Order: sequence, then C-alpha cells, then structure tokens
Amino acid sequence: MTKSRNIFFIAVLLFFSQVSFAVSVKDAFTTMPSHIVPHLDENKRVALINLYELQSSEGSTNALDGESIIDTLTADYLLLKVSSRSVLEMKLVPMTQENVADTLICVSQTYMGECAESKLSFFTRNWQQLSDTIFKEKALLLRPDTMSEERYQQLLSQIPLVLWHVSLSVDNTMATLTPSLPLVAIEDKEKLAPLLMQRSLNLKDLIFKKF
Repeated sequence: MTKSRNIFFIAVLLFFSQVSFAVSVKDAFTTMPSHIVPHLDENKRVALINLYELQSSEGSTNALDGESIIDTLTADYLLLKVSSRSVLEMKLVPMTQENVADTLICVSQTYMGECAESKLSFFTRNWQQLSDTIFKEKALLLRPDTMSEERYQQLLSQIPLVLWHVSLSVDNTMATLTPSLPLVAIEDKEKLAPLLMQRSLNLKDLIFKKF
C-alpha cells in the first residue's frame, strides 16, 4: 500500500510540475518584459487580450497616446498592431534537446518605415534572451534559376544594404523573410528586382544562426 501511495504522489507531483511550466501565448504576452514594448504595461496587455476575446474591434490606448490592438490570437501565435507603424508577432516554438521537450518564445518586431525592418528574438519561456537578430545580409538573397552566377554577383555588388521583413506563420514554425533595398536609386530598382524573392525558413534553424 505504501509503495502504491508513493507512486501515486509521484505521479501527481509530475502532473502539477508539468502544469506549472506550461506556457501559452497569452501567458507569454502577459509576462513579457516591459522593455520589449515599453508603452504597453502588463495591465494594458491583459486589457488587450480581454478586448480580443470579447471580439471587440476596439484597441487600447498605449502610453504614447496611440492605439494598440491584437489582430490575431491562437494557442501559440499572437499578432499585435502596436501602432500604425509597428507590429509585434509572437510564436511558441516547441524544441527537443537531449530528449527533453521544451518551448521557446519567438518575437518578431517590425517597424513599417519606407522599407519594413524586423528584429527577430528568441527567449526561454522565462524570458531569458537567447538571440537577437536584425537581418541586413545580402547572403540571404536568392539567385533566380534563369540568372547566371556572374550576373548575380554583379548585381549583388551594386546593393549597399538589404533590409528584411520577418513575418511569422500562424500555422507552423516557418518564417517568411521579404527583402527590400532602402539605399538603391529608383532607376536601379527594376534591374535588381529579380533578386528580391521571399525566403521561407524554419524558426528552429534561425535560433542560434547568425546573419
């Protein structure tokens, strides 16, 4: 009887241990460090979730006197329109390392200026930062199948800077990277346009990779 009781208590302890470590996007968004979106404190974030769940079309006034609103919210994905020029996406990324299952939090913050520019960050579920990347590398550009390597390298040499918009998927752990050329003259953009192809990359491959 004593042995069976001990097994029972161990099982209960393991169950509640798993529950206490469970994370949802709502949990992550609520406990998100204030420095990520300084003008939305925890109370305003909770209010935004409540408004979304009430199916309200209204947003919440942020500390900059602008309006923030949640556009999409699922069990593992959130899209927040922080302002008219700023968007935050959050995605839970399941990971398995050394046969131990865990969840990481991926955050894409995009500023919608003349050219959209994103910062992609990964955190543990306790919001310890693992990586922080702003993609500006030409190495991510793709060569069209119909273009020779020589022509491709020639065009690359004419590009001073590439900015990347990183969009997260609602349905899976893929990210779409869309390039733009902020420092290229209008008359040169047409010939460089074939290089501006979107890329799809798995978030799990981007966590510790540097670009």
